[in-house]
Amino acid sequence: MARKKIEEKNETVSTQIETVEFSNIMQRSFVDYALSVIIERAVPDLRDGLKPVQRRILYDMYNLKLEPNKAHKKSARIVGDTMGRFHPHGDSSIYEALVRMSQPFKSTLPLVNLHGNGGSLDGDPPAAQRYTESKLSEAGWSMVSLLNDKIVPFTDNFDGSEKEPTILPTLIPNLLLAGINGLAVGMRTEIPTHNLGEIIDAILEYMKNSKISTKELMNYMKGPDFPTGGIITNKKELLSLYETGTGKVTIRAKTQIEDSSYGKQKIIITEIPYTFSGNKMKLIENLIGLVKDKKLDEISDIIDESDKTGVRIVLELKKGVNTDKFLKKLYAKSKLEDTENCNFLVIKGVQPMIVGLKDYIQEYLSFQQEIYTNKYLLYLEKAKHQLEILDGLCIAYENLDAVIETIRYSKNLATAKKCLITGDITDVAFKTKKLSNVAKKFLFTELQAQTILDMKLQRLNGLEIHTIEKNREKCKKEIEQYEKILKSKRMLNNAIKKDLITLKEKYAIPRKTKIIDNKNEYVEEKIELVNERLECVIDRFNYIKTIDINTFLKAKDDQNLFKKVFEINSTDKLCIITNSGNLYQIKTADIPKTKLREKGIPISNLCKINEDEQILFIGPFESYRRILYVFSDGYIKNVNITEYYSRQKRIVGTKL
Repeated sequence: MARKKIEEKNETVSTQIETVEFSNIMQRSFVDYALSVIIERAVPDLRDGLKPVQRRILYDMYNLKLEPNKAHKKSARIVGDTMGRFHPHGDSSIYEALVRMSQPFKSTLPLVNLHGNGGSLDGDPPAAQRYTESKLSEAGWSMVSLLNDKIVPFTDNFDGSEKEPTILPTLIPNLLLAGINGLAVGMRTEIPTHNLGEIIDAILEYMKNSKISTKELMNYMKGPDFPTGGIITNKKELLSLYETGTGKVTIRAKTQIEDSSYGKQKIIITEIPYTFSGNKMKLIENLIGLVKDKKLDEISDIIDESDKTGVRIVLELKKGVNTDKFLKKLYAKSKLEDTENCNFLVIKGVQPMIVGLKDYIQEYLSFQQEIYTNKYLLYLEKAKHQLEILDGLCIAYENLDAVIETIRYSKNLATAKKCLITGDITDVAFKTKKLSNVAKKFLFTELQAQTILDMKLQRLNGLEIHTIEKNREKCKKEIEQYEKILKSKRMLNNAIKKDLITLKEKYAIPRKTKIIDNKNEYVEEKIELVNERLECVIDRFNYIKTIDINTFLKAKDDQNLFKKVFEINSTDKLCIITNSGNLYQIKTADIPKTKLREKGIPISNLCKINEDEQILFIGPFESYRRILYVFSDGYIKNVNITEYYSRQKRIVGTKL
């Protein structure tokens, strides 16, 4: 019997096993995971421009009543509260998002006011969350101030214990303004920061003419505007970026040239590319590395003089450096000109999609129309609620004696309320028949009756009634206005326009990033030169320069000041051979053409000659066909000069 029961049990279990393809399960699970990461963590919503963690932080701060005019609260409290109630994904990512929303070098309109060390432009990390304090900024408060479940939808949090908004009812075009980056599964969003005033101008222009082209919209919104300033150099490529939602932005540091001591000059970097915002020291390390590798050997020193007033990185140049030419080289070889790849990937509902500028503005306005419709419906509901109360108070004042006797002589409040609503005087012992007849006609609503019962006697004086009547008329006008707006799309749009203009006046700042169409034209080997004969002279200190031949011939008395003099073509190269057997090449174009009495430039500045090397031979390539080498061990060799025609400045040889 026991064996039979076991067999029956095994048969029952076996019927519950389902055979499925393993690859199908993995594919379905991976897609579910990818969508979860995209929607719940990495990609911003098209409407409020926030990722879920940012939205939940702001909502939690709203719940904690961390308004701009209130005191700060420990960031650790905010992080812990957000993690425990809305975002169970780790405190470090929440704190990082909180700090990011407070950094002025990351966004031109921070949503969080953080008190304490919130990190720096250099790349210094923020203090631990237990040391910093936070509250909402004015802009952050405007993101959440209209929160109401009748304006935006709410949904259950992760454990179903609370409700949270699926979107914030903000007028701020945060998607373009704040700058968003996020890495999801198989996709990435990179949206640069923009200028609030320009975004609003473009939106207002679209509201005037919905058929406006993206190119025309860019007359109002020029392109990205970074809090670190800089110069965007690929203006022509921006149209494609805003039409397709994908592209790149090439941004260059802003520099200025100042005179230094002893006839030298220095380049001052005053604004850095946004790609190094919050990591300025990495940019300086890049410059130092290029100097050490002798790729920027025109620089003699790098000094960071930046402070709270702004960026100031000083590049001290060696004497005789052509600053205009060197700037092109500097941008070409260093990270002072960098590229940011842009991808306007957003979430619309539950669908990831890439949007262009016009698409975004269209969706933004659709969202605002929905928000404003819900907002005015709520205002209308509140106004009608208030009018109902005020109407009841006015009727009560007109029948004040009857109302007082109803309340005074009722058995209890329930009896009084019933009488006020239905006119039933059964359980009310009126003293006068006249007042009882008046009470029989009472038809107050439940709200009005409750308000009358809760009303203080001091509100029954004449002055208070005058105020009630005044508020009643005001309330009627508001209801009339709200109903007109809700019936007219034009009036609804006008309300949006008015608030957008107010928003611009309150928060807009001048553009920081300059936009040009001037790519760096530094090409080391393709510079077209004028072909002319020059006199090349070298003094006893190994300073070299070129001089106009006629000028040199006229100055016969000064010709003996130089240890080496020879003619050279402006398109030729100079050949230098040292005791190490190394051959160095210098373009004539790189040798400064000066007046006779000007000093020139050290040869070591033009090629990477080591300090322990001695120059054995120097002359123009064009003057020689072959080079004969004699080595210290008695060997010789004869080399055709054409074998040294190379783009390399230094050709390693055998020690002579």
